[in-house]
Amino acid sequence: MKVCIIILWVSVCVGHCLAQDQIQSQPILPQDGIEGWYKINSPVTGELNHVFFKNRDTGWANISVTSSIWTTNGGSTWQIYSDSIAVLGFFGSFGYGTTRKSNHIIVTSTNDGRSWKENYSPTAAFTYPYFSSPAYGVQSESPSHLAVTQDSGKTWSEAVNPAYASISGFTSFDSIHIFGIGTVYYDSIKNVISYTILSNDGGKTWFKTPTKILGSYLSYGTALDTSKAIIVGLKMFRSKNRGTTWSAIALPPGMPDLGTGGFDAITSTNGKNITAVGGPGLIIRSNDSGITWIKQTCPTNIQLNDVFFIDSTNGWAVGEVGTILHTNNAGYSWVQQNIIYDSLNVQVHPNPVRTQTTIGYTLPMPQHVTISILDVTGKVFLIPLSNQLQTQGANFLNFNAANLPPGTYLYQISTEHYQSNGKFTVIH
Repeated sequence: MKVCIIILWVSVCVGHCLAQDQIQSQPILPQDGIEGWYKINSPVTGELNHVFFKNRDTGWANISVTSSIWTTNGGSTWQIYSDSIAVLGFFGSFGYGTTRKSNHIIVTSTNDGRSWKENYSPTAAFTYPYFSSPAYGVQSESPSHLAVTQDSGKTWSEAVNPAYASISGFTSFDSIHIFGIGTVYYDSIKNVISYTILSNDGGKTWFKTPTKILGSYLSYGTALDTSKAIIVGLKMFRSKNRGTTWSAIALPPGMPDLGTGGFDAITSTNGKNITAVGGPGLIIRSNDSGITWIKQTCPTNIQLNDVFFIDSTNGWAVGEVGTILHTNNAGYSWVQQNIIYDSLNVQVHPNPVRTQTTIGYTLPMPQHVTISILDVTGKVFLIPLSNQLQTQGANFLNFNAANLPPGTYLYQISTEHYQSNGKFTVIH
């Protein structure tokens, strides 16, 4: 495999639940030579519970509410983005996420993620924040209260949750019409009861929709247009009137007994192409706005926690034990992909760097090596070593950082078979 480092950073405005498909409205049918779903052995072994792609190349998957990995080449390789920030979504250059410093803090960026600002919410957050636009955001803070912002996270206020239910997720029909999905796990006679709540003013006020859903917890939802939506949990439900009423969706033949598993996430493009995932290894697809569904073949029996499609055919799913899946043919097939990550025992000393530092690494065999220095957005500053054949064992690169502005930088070391990534700080 030839060494190839591709770094693209394209600012594309993509909503988390209403991704606009600029490529095509119908999926490509399987053809010889087209890869399907493939699994990436990611740089982490912990559970991945959220995935979002800004464009076809740049995306993030979160290990927890406080850390994330990212890719700048469509998932071919992944590296640690931050051990203190979990990136959740972007609208153009505006991004939002959470940080490990405190579960009171939500972070926002206005420059494509080059830097992040901490914003304090009024009480501890229990779920991920959700933004329906660069201005409007909401998060669940307790079974009875929500935190709401209408100024891009600069300030937050409290709103009442009329369902008094644990909110597991939010989605939106447009920037101001947002709905939350909540479950009261037991009523007085031990029934599981789920509700949806809706705001028509960007999150300031909320009301509970009339339909009470018995016997199924709810985990997530997706809006198909300005009035239609689908929500999932142990079962699937559809609304045609902005969540006022919900009806059950018939599942495809051959579905396993969902038991206590069910669906954990659902995503849609164009209002037609919909994919839902859950566990173990559960993926189903609809190409007609959820009227009919097909159970897809999954290369793993791992629980899948989230799914995201950037267009009708290109999607990613994440789950337990660091599982990452990708498809470029609408999920008609899912194939496993492996990488060997962070295997070169890289050391940077001194770090922080004032002027000179040494990047040391160990090669298990003679290989061609490329070393790139990038900023935190993935933009390449320079390539001090390009496709140079080096010997087995310890190798060293003396690097002069005197001309780099102070700040945090990434290094990327690639060979025919290995890749290692990390960061260093320049101070003057």
